[in-house]
Amino acid sequence: MIAAEHQPGIKDVVALIQRIREECHDRPAEAIGLVRQFAYNMHLRHCDGKHQEEQGSDHETPTHHEEVRLEGRYDELEEMAQIASRYHTIRQFLNGMTQLKEQAEDTRKNKRDCVSLMTVHKSKGLESPVVFVMGLTEGIFPHRRSYTLAEDDDPLTPVGMAEERRLAYVAFTRAQRLLFLSCILRYRGGDAIASRFIQEAGLKPTDEDGVLNPYLFRRDGSPRRPSPLVTTPTLFDQSTL
Repeated sequence: MIAAEHQPGIKDVVALIQRIREECHDRPAEAIGLVRQFAYNMHLRHCDGKHQEEQGSDHETPTHHEEVRLEGRYDELEEMAQIASRYHTIRQFLNGMTQLKEQAEDTRKNKRDCVSLMTVHKSKGLESPVVFVMGLTEGIFPHRRSYTLAEDDDPLTPVGMAEERRLAYVAFTRAQRLLFLSCILRYRGGDAIASRFIQEAGLKPTDEDGVLNPYLFRRDGSPRRPSPLVTTPTLFDQSTL
């Protein structure tokens, strides 16, 4: 028996599920979009606002880590929708996710030789013979929230850049023998620029054939670099960490 005070909320959830089911036409990506549109995005905004209120007046401005984490929730939803678009029905999508979970649990249980996937934060204190650091692209790592464009002709304000640089140092130093760094060629509809942390580590971004990344250069042949108004310290200089 459901308590009377909970019945209206349950009825709203059931009505929401029925509405989404009717409008998504059994397409998982559309279903995720409708869940976000009708409820989940509002839930995230409410939770974020409640979190800021609980922090009190001394913490009105969220820290760089909090901003990245909150925005990461939306990025994860976008990624989930992209994955869901590969499936024709909701049942196929759920079965596919279940299968992936079972495979991960089976691999972990049997301790098979496999790749350990984790965030940089989770890797602190750990070391591995071979490490791959993904997403070393301006706007991803360092995250776009770590620097902002100032008004007029003022220089870039490196909000959170020091923290991103410390994370890069942690990521790079997890490798015992081999370290592989990768960046993408395209990001958010435009040419991607390799992360400044690659250059700061004294490395040169190349493609799989060892050729310098063509997207690091402009059409006139000049190199594409972050704004010259942004200082570029050495990544392994302890004074910058």
